[in-house]
Amino acid sequence: MNHFLNNLIARYFNIPGWNAVDGGRYSLRLEASWNWQVWSVYLAALAVIVCLVWVTVVSTRSLPVRLRILSFASRLLVGVMLALLLLQVRLKVLTFGKATLAVVIDTSQSMQNRDGAVNLPRSVASDLNAFEGDLSRLELVQRVFSAPSLNISQRLTDEYNIDLFNFDSSLHGPTRIAVTSEFEENVNGLNSTGRTTDLLGMLRSLRESYQGRPPAAVLLLSDGNQVPKLITRTSQSTSERRSTTRSVLRDSLNGFSSPFVVLGTGNSEQAVDLIIASVDVEPIGFVGDVIDLRVHIESNQATSSPATIELIHDGTNEVADSTEFQIDPGQTTTSVDLTIPDLKVGRNAFRISIIPHSGEVEVGNNVRSISVYGRETTINVLLIDSLPRWEFRRLKSTLERDRNITLRTLLLSSDAQYVNEDRTAILAPPRTLEELVEYDSVIIGDIVEDDLPSDFWNALPEYVEKTGSGLIFIPGRSALSADSESLPYSKLLPMMPIGSVDSNNRIAVIPTLTAEGRAQRMLPRSIQENASEDLPVVYPHSVDMQIHPAAIVLLQGNSESAESQSLPLSVSMRLGRGQIIQHSFDDSWRWKFLMQGELYRQFWSQLVRYSAKMRMADQLPSVELLINPEQAFTNQPIDVLVLDRGGEFDESRSPQLRLTKEDSLIAELNLQPTSDIDHIYAHQFSSLSPGTYEATIVSEKDGLSPLRRQFRVSPFDAELSSQAMDSSFLEELANVSGGSFQTPDELEELLQRLPEGPDRSTAQTTILPLWNRWEILCLAILGLTVDWVIRRRFGLN
Repeated sequence: MNHFLNNLIARYFNIPGWNAVDGGRYSLRLEASWNWQVWSVYLAALAVIVCLVWVTVVSTRSLPVRLRILSFASRLLVGVMLALLLLQVRLKVLTFGKATLAVVIDTSQSMQNRDGAVNLPRSVASDLNAFEGDLSRLELVQRVFSAPSLNISQRLTDEYNIDLFNFDSSLHGPTRIAVTSEFEENVNGLNSTGRTTDLLGMLRSLRESYQGRPPAAVLLLSDGNQVPKLITRTSQSTSERRSTTRSVLRDSLNGFSSPFVVLGTGNSEQAVDLIIASVDVEPIGFVGDVIDLRVHIESNQATSSPATIELIHDGTNEVADSTEFQIDPGQTTTSVDLTIPDLKVGRNAFRISIIPHSGEVEVGNNVRSISVYGRETTINVLLIDSLPRWEFRRLKSTLERDRNITLRTLLLSSDAQYVNEDRTAILAPPRTLEELVEYDSVIIGDIVEDDLPSDFWNALPEYVEKTGSGLIFIPGRSALSADSESLPYSKLLPMMPIGSVDSNNRIAVIPTLTAEGRAQRMLPRSIQENASEDLPVVYPHSVDMQIHPAAIVLLQGNSESAESQSLPLSVSMRLGRGQIIQHSFDDSWRWKFLMQGELYRQFWSQLVRYSAKMRMADQLPSVELLINPEQAFTNQPIDVLVLDRGGEFDESRSPQLRLTKEDSLIAELNLQPTSDIDHIYAHQFSSLSPGTYEATIVSEKDGLSPLRRQFRVSPFDAELSSQAMDSSFLEELANVSGGSFQTPDELEELLQRLPEGPDRSTAQTTILPLWNRWEILCLAILGLTVDWVIRRRFGLN
């Protein structure tokens, strides 16, 4: 009611600012021209009214009630007018302008992160027409001001004069805003292109902009990411960090009294960062092979969001394989299997790439380069057995059909005619190391000492240890029943039976791959996923085996009737450069009937390659230069590796690296060995400037041509690496300034936190005399006329 009367009076007297369009605010008060205080005026008016009431009551006792009220009203009007004249009352009008609100919006590149709508309640998301992953942080700010259902721009421009700023490395503005449409147009025209964010510089510039006349409040919309970081010492505790932040903020504000009402934008939780930690893949395969590889992935936090990983051919950029994966709940690591479908001759270069998560910015660690060499020559395998057992027959037919294996067989119980009838058969065993080296792997079946000449047994250890060849034992009833010490190859066996072997009382065992077996890819991925948990039973010759300390179990079995619940079925052991594998069963032929023989074929194909992998590696380049990663950012370390498979370098002659950029020499140094076994030489570069580099390895040895490999370093954008909203910084700013911190789901509360009222520092005073206005004279005459008529009509004195 008071507001209505004030507006009515202001409109009648045409007081400036009564119209809402002008945005004016005013205050009305009555005072006497004699410099009386307001309470004196009101006290005098009360005395006049009391006197009039007493006179009216005494003089109008004989009149009806209505006439008494009318007489009192007329006399009161005359008394008031008389008081105005005697006191020379005037109307003092204080007119205020609208308060100033500084709206400051962050336009740095971190506001491009598309997590503006993360964790918004459904009602707020509906008001803003925003969905998770759909809005950047700046776009969310723009929708806050332009959403018709919220009407925030209208409410702010009605209440305040708006000074619009935006900032990144510096403060830009202000733009003075008068109407809603102008406000929305200017906000929607902002772009998040700033390369850095200087929040502290913004505070200092804002303070200087107002030069002692601060606005009523500052509405700050930002993700709070200071680039470069405000605090770089990670050793500080949380309380120490808060104390440091408060101290720096006070220094930057330096007496700036306006409260900061802060709207934090973006997800306060760190965005998911997926990392390719390592890749397991054989460095060489056969042309046309399907090569399985396993990618180990890490995450900076637990996440259940699915992601896609791709295997891309470097030469053609074609996607060779892709799959979707998901990290198990509560875990931060997982492994994903990919397949190279068709290996080509020579070096096959691929890159493995994880398609970035929504909001993921650190994408340099999502890519890993690998290379696999395609070998045209086959593996030479010698299969030796005493009798044509089922295992011999099935294995012979399987390996014979493998296009990447050249098979030779030696069946000791065969006659001379067998050699002429079977194209794989040989007449006599190899006796010397030179003859054995013709084979990459030797498979020995159920053989005892007298079956083969001593020269063969004597050459066998050196064949494995020196040449890196493979040796596979499939002992049968004869070999395992013999005295283990009498076997010429007993020292080569990874495991031996304890006690006597009863081959007539063999138990059924269900085989399963061990973790080591899976890591060595004993079965290809397609078979391992479908059949490794449900392989056909086998019947080991003994359930009590002693395993060599250096051996690892690849295949084990479980049986309820066995005393031990983990029976070793297949074990592997390194001997020098070579590999020795032994089975405790000789009936893997039973797998021939599973999956149309595919399981049996791929199992033995993989086993033979595993045993001969060192001989296969001889086909690789003797010296290879690797760069990891080949595409990096300026903040990433870059490893330059030299794999010396051929022993070209030693302690006295290490690889010499020349690093150039656009024909300019950047560094020249000798690589240092990192592993005596694998002959790897390496150096790590850090803080390389952006550009394309070429690493060249030069050797003093004749015949070794220089090795060259290019890699690229891209600029690292520190602004884009600031992923999560720094709510702690924004909260401290609000607390230090006496304001408040809100998130986009608290928009109504944010508006309520803004100070109300006009800007009293801009008040203008207007004096309107009331005692000498014609309206006062007319009202006094009207009051006297009414009173005279009543007294004449009823004969009153």
